[in-house]
Amino acid sequence: MFANDTARAQGLLDNYAKRFIPALSNTAARALDPNEREAISTIEKMQQRIPGARNLLPKNYGLVNADPNNTSPEALKTNLSQAISGVAMDAVQTDFQKRLSDIGFSVSTVSRKVGGEQLTAQEYSDYKRYINELATPVFKAALPNLEKIGNKKTAEYAIERKIMPKIKRRALLRLRQQYPRLTEAIKEDKIFQRRGNQ
Repeated sequence: MFANDTARAQGLLDNYAKRFIPALSNTAARALDPNEREAISTIEKMQQRIPGARNLLPKNYGLVNADPNNTSPEALKTNLSQAISGVAMDAVQTDFQKRLSDIGFSVSTVSRKVGGEQLTAQEYSDYKRYINELATPVFKAALPNLEKIGNKKTAEYAIERKIMPKIKRRALLRLRQQYPRLTEAIKEDKIFQRRGNQ
């Protein structure tokens, strides 16, 4: 209950803070920046709405690339039509993304907490980038076999219970190497604990 109250209070604070940055500034910031950005704190969410300042925030990465042949992780792109019009629009899926979606892969969000500890925007960006680097080649190779399963629920189970936990564990190991302060939190994380320190 207390956690819900804290989240509600943070949401209200974020909404009030955004009112100080005009919508026109937010539109301009998004139109000028080709990438979506990570913003966790209230200050970062305000910064996200200011042209120039927005570009100082870390990039927001998807969990897999739109093109499986691209070996470097892709940040999510700003939807220019949405930025200008203010109307939410779904991006057109590539063939790879559509095939993944058809077997039950959803680009769900990754928790901003690791072992109960809140990640900074930069740590969160790096965590998702590591997942992207690891997941894109895995799904490129596994997709034909996952499609052969024929049962969407079985494919979803394989993705959620077998493939993604391994990828997330490896990404957490990379995160621990880059951010030693997270060592204890990562050891406590349920994804990391599923198979120990492998």
